[in-house]
Amino acid sequence: MSLRQEVTPGHLLGRVTAAFWTTHYSLGPLGAAAVTAGAAGFGVARVCLAVGAGVVCVALSGTLTGIVRAEESA
Repeated sequence: MSLRQEVTPGHLLGRVTAAFWTTHYSLGPLGAAAVTAGAAGFGVARVCLAVGAGVVCVALSGTLTGIVRAEESA
């Protein structure tokens, strides 16, 4: 969250923050419903493994951003 605030120009910060929280809160219930339905259909262990793998992929994708590369070259 602080990174988003750091890289966003001041005149756009309110709009970017509002869009972030709207997206965050609107997709949460949809994700919960999808995980619940998936657990009912495929089993809890498989769904937990898939969700965990997705979280790891998202975390690793953060290492490919331009911000990390910019710090390395400095």
